[in-house]
Amino acid sequence: MCFLPGLLALGVTEGRTLEEIGMDMLDVDQLEEFKLAEELLYTCYMMYNTTATGLAPEIAYFNQNANSQDDIIIKPADTHNLLRPETLERYFFFL
Repeated sequence: MCFLPGLLALGVTEGRTLEEIGMDMLDVDQLEEFKLAEELLYTCYMMYNTTATGLAPEIAYFNQNANSQDDIIIKPADTHNLLRPETLERYFFFL
């Protein structure tokens, strides 16, 4: 999932920076896709931010119970991390 925000951002901007095209030049659909990319990026960031080591689990479960404080559930067998490079790469699309 963590590679998807970068792909969406590239699709919206066609590989250009936001400074080059300007947010005001995006149509409604492009703005919605970019907002979705930002939200997915935040979710991926939170998977890293919620662990003691700062490494995202290989598998995470999302709690859909509105009354719970734990949005991301990590089972003990899923705590390993394969250090995928797209984690850092996607942040460059939003800088």
